[in-house]
Amino acid sequence: MHLQHFSLLHIIIMTDGVSQPFMRTVSRRPGVEQKILTILRGEAAPPEDARRLARRMPPPPPKLPAKDKALFERLRERARSHGLSIRVAGAPFIHDDELRLLAWLAHGQRLSRDLDAIVADRDFLDLILDCALVLERLGLHLPARSLVNFQELGR
Repeated sequence: MHLQHFSLLHIIIMTDGVSQPFMRTVSRRPGVEQKILTILRGEAAPPEDARRLARRMPPPPPKLPAKDKALFERLRERARSHGLSIRVAGAPFIHDDELRLLAWLAHGQRLSRDLDAIVADRDFLDLILDCALVLERLGLHLPARSLVNFQELGR
């Protein structure tokens, strides 16, 4: 059978990915993760094709005070400067690095000491912890499931 007869789903299932493709869509993640992803990704308008691909648009990000908004902008910039990928607002799929950031934020909400060993840049670590506390204050507590991202992806 020629490769062209396989659907994209067959090709993805046959690979040794960390998680199944259906779990990589934003719409399949817990609601709190979806809200936090909208904050992490920022407010840049998604490209037209991303809107078309999404089954449903993500929930609007919670209204953040200017100082908290600036804090997440700094986190996004610092993460990218460390080589992490953060997709544009409205992108239907989640990048491994976004799952990694969600896991770090979940650890930060639990004040886990694991982060000290993982994030060597102390300023970046402080930024993650500050953002985790802001999320907690907003009532956006990441579920234990978000910590699993950490173990599946590796550190």
